[in-house]
Amino acid sequence: MNCKRYEIGNGLSLVHIKTERFKSARLTLSLTLPLDRDKTPVRSMLMSTGFLGTERYPDFRSVCSRAEELYAVDVSDFNLMRGDLQILGLTATMLGEDYMTEEDRKNDFSILSGVFELFSEIVLRPLYRESDVETEKINRMNRIKARKNNAFGYAKLRFNKKMFEGEPSEQTLNGELGQLESICREDLVAGREELCRVSRAEFFYCGTEDAERIASLIKESFGACFEQASDTREQFVKRRADSVKEIEESGVYRQGNLLMGFRTGVVLDDPEFYAVELMNHIFGDGTSSKLFANVREKKSLCYFCASSYDEERGVIVVGAGIDNDDRTAAVEEILRQLDEIRRGNITDAELEAARESIENDCRAAEDHPSDYEDFARIERLFGGPRTIEEYRRGVLSVTREQIAEAARRITLDTVYFLKGTLADGEEDDYE
Repeated sequence: MNCKRYEIGNGLSLVHIKTERFKSARLTLSLTLPLDRDKTPVRSMLMSTGFLGTERYPDFRSVCSRAEELYAVDVSDFNLMRGDLQILGLTATMLGEDYMTEEDRKNDFSILSGVFELFSEIVLRPLYRESDVETEKINRMNRIKARKNNAFGYAKLRFNKKMFEGEPSEQTLNGELGQLESICREDLVAGREELCRVSRAEFFYCGTEDAERIASLIKESFGACFEQASDTREQFVKRRADSVKEIEESGVYRQGNLLMGFRTGVVLDDPEFYAVELMNHIFGDGTSSKLFANVREKKSLCYFCASSYDEERGVIVVGAGIDNDDRTAAVEEILRQLDEIRRGNITDAELEAARESIENDCRAAEDHPSDYEDFARIERLFGGPRTIEEYRRGVLSVTREQIAEAARRITLDTVYFLKGTLADGEEDDYE
C-alpha cells in the first residue's frame, strides 16, 4: 500500500492510503506537542474527558449511542510519549461505506462524515464538567497507585526516572499524584484552547475514499484550528554516557528486576540506524537472541531477559527478572554477550534468525493499517524510513561488520536494580 502525504494548511496534514484491501476504514487524528512537565498531565486528560460529554452529546451514553448509529464505529483516544514529544488524539475503525445498506446510500447517510463530526465534538466542543474531571482524575490516580502491583513495570518507571533525569523524557505522561490532585476544570479548558492553538494536527486515513474527500472533511470539521502550529522536529539526544549510574532500590516482591540502559549514539535519521536495529535483534530481541540463549537458557540466570531499542532517543534497554543473588552474574553475562557482538562473534544462524524475525515483522505490518500509520507519523516527527519496504531493505542490507561497529559505539549509562524483599511463603501487601 502506498502512503501519500498532503499539506492541507499550516498545522494540518493528511497521510492517505486508498485501498480496497479491507472492509473497514481507519481514521486517526494525532496532535503533537513538546513534553512539558507542568502541562503534560493536563493534556493527557483532554481526549478521555472529552469522551464523557460534548455540546451535542452531553454524556458518555450519548457519545456511545452516536457511535452505534454510525454502524458501530469503534472510537478510542490515545496518549503517547515518543522521544521528547507527547502525541494524543483519536482513532476510529469504521465500516467502509461501500458496505452500507442501499437505503442509507440513497439517503446520503455517511459514516465518515459522522466520524469527523464526532471527532470535532470531542476535540473542539467538550463540556469538561467538574464531575467528569474529578472522575478522570480518580481513575488516573488509582492507576498511579497501582503501579507497584507490577514489579517489572514499576522497575521500568523508576529506571526511566533515574536514567533520563534532567532530560525532557524523564517525566511520565500522567504526572504524579500531587499534580493530578490540583487539576481543575479551568485547567482543561485552557489546555484545550492551547492544544488547538499550538499543536500540529495530522490525519491518517486508510480506506476506499479519495484524498480530496478526506481533505474536504478535515477543512469542514477543523478549519483554522491549528494555524499557529510550529514544527516539533527538534529532539534532545544524548549520544554517549558520561559515566555509569548504579542504583539499587527495594520493593515487596518475590524476585529482583534488573534494567540496564545503553546509549547507542544512533537515532532514526542517522545512517547507522539499520545496523543498530539489527544488532538489537541479535543481542536480545527474541528467542534466538544472545541474551535469551545464554543468560536465560544456558546460564539460567534469569526468568526472562530481553532488549529493546528506543530509536527516538537512541537508547537500548535490557530488562531481566532475576533472583537477588544472581545480580552480579547477570550483569556480567549481559555485558559479555554485548562484547561478543563487538568482536564480530555473530553466527550465521544468529544473523539469519534476526533477519527472518524482521522479515516476519514486516510481513505482519503490511496487513495492519495501524503500522502504516505509525511509520508515517514517526518518519514525519523523527526521520528514518518512510515505508515498511524501505525499512525492510535497509535492515536486510546490513553486514556483520556494520553490526559489530554499531555495538562498539554503545556505552553503558545506567544499571538499575529493584531488589525483591519478599521471602518464600510471605504475601505482599499491595492492593
